[in-house]
Amino acid sequence: MPARTLFLAMAIAALPAGGKAQAPAQAQAQSGACVIKSRSETLVVMVCPPRADAVAWRSAGQAACAARNICNVWIWDDATKAPPLAPRTDAGLSRANSGAAVAIWVNDSASLVLLRRAAPAR
Repeated sequence: MPARTLFLAMAIAALPAGGKAQAPAQAQAQSGACVIKSRSETLVVMVCPPRADAVAWRSAGQAACAARNICNVWIWDDATKAPPLAPRTDAGLSRANSGAAVAIWVNDSASLVLLRRAAPAR
């Protein structure tokens, strides 16, 4: 079986049953160097190494969503700043969690949104 087909099969097998968030131990599907920490019906929490770039984030996001149209993949480069469980929607992320993310893959528009930290106000 080609590696790409095997990976896709692993990603599909990691989809949640009943739309409930999965615990990190249940969601250890890998996408290259990026790891799915948790997922809910429409949101994926993913951690990638600090050296990962936009190409890696896009590829990992696409793989994490697979054929799901409504799917947002929030990406962090520090596992300690990512939430332990994926909330049901984006609005369920805390400010601290969303502020520490580095990117969001929005599957329905096939868009990668790069997040930059704003400089402190003077």
